[in-house]
Amino acid sequence: MLGLRMLEGVNLTAFKKDFGIEVQDIFAAVLAGYINKEILFMENGFLRLKPQYMFVANAVLQDFMLI
Repeated sequence: MLGLRMLEGVNLTAFKKDFGIEVQDIFAAVLAGYINKEILFMENGFLRLKPQYMFVANAVLQDFMLI
């Protein structure tokens, strides 16, 4: 999930390969909240933080780690 701190984001295929589960299956509620607020988005197999929100990347990551 630290990939969210980079513009590239989290490679969803690599995540599933590494952990054997989809990111959406673990973090559905957190993802929905941030996607609905248009802070995170999924594109071309990556989960990304919109560049204008990079300054809150640590707070977003914290929400994922609390699960």
